[in-house]
Amino acid sequence: MHYVGIDWADEKHDIYITNDSGKKLACFEISNDQKGMLKLLIKVQKLSQDTSSVLFAMEKNSGPLAEFILNHNYILYSINPKIIDRYRDRHRVFRSKD
Repeated sequence: MHYVGIDWADEKHDIYITNDSGKKLACFEISNDQKGMLKLLIKVQKLSQDTSSVLFAMEKNSGPLAEFILNHNYILYSINPKIIDRYRDRHRVFRSKD
């Protein structure tokens, strides 16, 4: 299995790809346009031609990027942004108060 995490933004998207063991396979960014989406598709297809062996996760489940992923028969999991914020809070080191 391959896992594609997408940090969605208005101008560009950060992409991080891992495998079952959590090994980083790729880390890159794409533009928020057709050219960027094709770049993502090419990199993912180099890892596996089997769409069922690649899982995507991103903060949004709508919009052109989500439609692009779904139209190419990949599975897309939508993650609530609040969950990510709470995760960061749990793992952030805070300075001690005076």
